[in-house]
Amino acid sequence: MKVRYFDEYCHKCNCQMNTWDNRLTKTFRVKDTCEKCFCDI
Repeated sequence: MKVRYFDEYCHKCNCQMNTWDNRLTKTFRVKDTCEKCFCDI
């Protein structure tokens, strides 16, 4: 499976977000957060 990157960046670490990060953000209704920062919550 190919990962697509968006023009959105994590509000904590400023890394570029991908499709999986975007799905996490929508599902859990959090501000733009990457998987790494999400796991730290």
